[in-house]
Amino acid sequence: MNKSTKLNIPNADTVFIKGSIYTVNNKQVWAEALAVKNKNIIFVGSNKDAEKYTGKGTKLIDLKGKMLLPGFIDAHMHPLMSADVYMNQATLFENPDKESMLAAVKEFAQNHPNQKVIMGGGFNRAAFDELGPRKEWLDSIENKRPVYIVSGDGHSAWVNSVSLRLAGITKFSALPKDGIIMKDPETGEPSGLLQEKGAMELVAKKLPPISKERYKKSIMYLEKLFGKTGITTVFDAKIQMDEENYWTAYKECAEEEKLNWRYRGSWYLDPEKNLIEEIEKGIELSKTVNTTPYFQVNTFKFFLDEVAEERTSFMLEPFEGEKDYR
Repeated sequence: MNKSTKLNIPNADTVFIKGSIYTVNNKQVWAEALAVKNKNIIFVGSNKDAEKYTGKGTKLIDLKGKMLLPGFIDAHMHPLMSADVYMNQATLFENPDKESMLAAVKEFAQNHPNQKVIMGGGFNRAAFDELGPRKEWLDSIENKRPVYIVSGDGHSAWVNSVSLRLAGITKFSALPKDGIIMKDPETGEPSGLLQEKGAMELVAKKLPPISKERYKKSIMYLEKLFGKTGITTVFDAKIQMDEENYWTAYKECAEEEKLNWRYRGSWYLDPEKNLIEEIEKGIELSKTVNTTPYFQVNTFKFFLDEVAEERTSFMLEPFEGEKDYR
């Protein structure tokens, strides 16, 4: 190559050639080659022009006609919350019916005899009748430790009798302001289903908090998972300001340079609190959290109502066939 053709053109760290590169640029939708330096794209174009960026120390990758795409960005998920379920809890997302769900909980409980609380996630609310899953079914599996399993939509919890006693929930318990305690229409006893935050937290606040170290291990699980999917940025759509272990785990992993992918998030605004004060608190908290490009929280999450699958969302007319199990 003539040295003059490379004047003031830096050697790239990596050059991809002979590929089908989709640019998401209407002026140049497809390209053959791409060059990267210091983690930034410095060239997109033809194989011939890419030679100018290739020199000593450049890693040359022949795509052999394969496609290269920009990284995928998932704009709404609950990555760390879900990762903890898969790593440390009974996972019910793939269990379609009562029998298989109970089998999964039983297996987890038996395999974790020293775990003080049996937690889980992913049960399908639609697999049960209007009253929902029953505490007695969980009692038959575990009657000494609390059992707390969150639904796949995240808007209800299935609990056993130990959990109800721990939270002091009885047939005489008043309806929480932001939640429903489902009760047997014949006996008035709580059935085992707690819907929405106000009811779920009656038990959740009595359980030991998840440690920062446990969350950090779950983040490492995410790092491996996203590396296989092409996801480069994810948006964690619910970060609670008072759950310090959760967001501190992200922050420390970022500062310790353990993250390859970027995480963004939103502070959850509790509608029962003073929203102006919570927003001001979140703005100040973000100043201490946003220390690297790999984890930042710059938005807020507002709730207007709940969800249709739990029959807790606002409707102009009552849900068809709705009965009062509260």
